[in-house]
Amino acid sequence: MDTLYIIFSALIQSLTEFLPVSSSGHLVIWHHFLNSPVNALHLDIVLHLGSALALLVFFWSDIVRILKAWFKSLTGHCSGDSRLGWMLIVSTLPAAIVGFLAEDFITNIFRSTTWVIVMLILVAVIFILVERYARAEKDLTSINFKKAVLIGLAQCLALIPGTSRSGITIVAGMLAKIKRAEAARYSFLLAIPTILGASCRGLTMIASQGTTMSSMIKLGIGLFICFVFSFYVIKYFIRYLNTHSLRVFAWYRIILAVVVWLVLAI
Repeated sequence: MDTLYIIFSALIQSLTEFLPVSSSGHLVIWHHFLNSPVNALHLDIVLHLGSALALLVFFWSDIVRILKAWFKSLTGHCSGDSRLGWMLIVSTLPAAIVGFLAEDFITNIFRSTTWVIVMLILVAVIFILVERYARAEKDLTSINFKKAVLIGLAQCLALIPGTSRSGITIVAGMLAKIKRAEAARYSFLLAIPTILGASCRGLTMIASQGTTMSSMIKLGIGLFICFVFSFYVIKYFIRYLNTHSLRVFAWYRIILAVVVWLVLAI
């Protein structure tokens, strides 16, 4: 049963980290109704690391190309890829600063099913409005400093469980008139330093608190499963967004919030 719990937790993380439905929100709900065989926070940290590793592998060629261009820009050789690298840095800073200064506060205050319900519904409404009114027709070359800051500020909201980091940054990109699938690519590239940074801090916390060999094995199983499934979710979700909107995810979020609220009310 312990292994099954780890497997299902990994599958939930794999699907919900990149689909705009909030992985942290789903994991909070999951842990609320079923007791984790390992420390729930430790498990979430390791599963997010699995998602980050999947991003690194999937976008490896893009990462290498952007990094090469970025280093060349330091010597005055600028290009579209170097500009994208600088914009990703700009977008990363707001969440990095807020996360560093307020991580404990956010974890203690917002890590609850009540806040998950609120954010599931609130962000779903944002999805619907953006899909209705946004003129998303440009590619990543249109991202400038102002748009990068907008997306970075939006990512700060993802620190609250139930928001969805991918969802809020995709709709922020769409508000900046970037095509849906292109906004998703930017969102996923942006997620790499964000999730890796949070995972490294989390792993440091796990190391300081200590854990048993049995728990380490279970966490390792979760990490591997999450890595494999996350890779394919990234691949097919980007394809999906080329021809489909976010509305189905908005309605899913609303239905999930209502169901969880009814269960808690009984």
